[in-house]
Amino acid sequence: MDAIVKWLSATIPRVKTPLSLAALMLVILYALISQVLKMQVFSGIDGQSTYRLLSRVLDIMLYLGMTCVILAGACYIVVAMLQRRDSARRRSAVELVDMFVDHPTERAKPSPPTGRTGTPR
Repeated sequence: MDAIVKWLSATIPRVKTPLSLAALMLVILYALISQVLKMQVFSGIDGQSTYRLLSRVLDIMLYLGMTCVILAGACYIVVAMLQRRDSARRRSAVELVDMFVDHPTERAKPSPPTGRTGTPR
């Protein structure tokens, strides 16, 4: 159990995307299921009751895992769509402004260099 906690504490800071969060949740659910099955509390219960209990617990964990995967996928798609829309909006908002006072074929002549007094040399 300590190894799982150490691994989780090292892994959680590296989770950056919704899909990696979903994968982490599936790994956590798998570890939780394996820990539940290793427990010896089921030895005092008859087989049918143990089956119903474990079936119910695994069903709930399965639904939670599927919910995590679906929400992570939806988040990934929404973020990708918003980024694409924002980048398209930024590209279309750019306008080129003609800053030339003169005709575009005429270029402004550079002014002569000046000294400290402001008079031409």
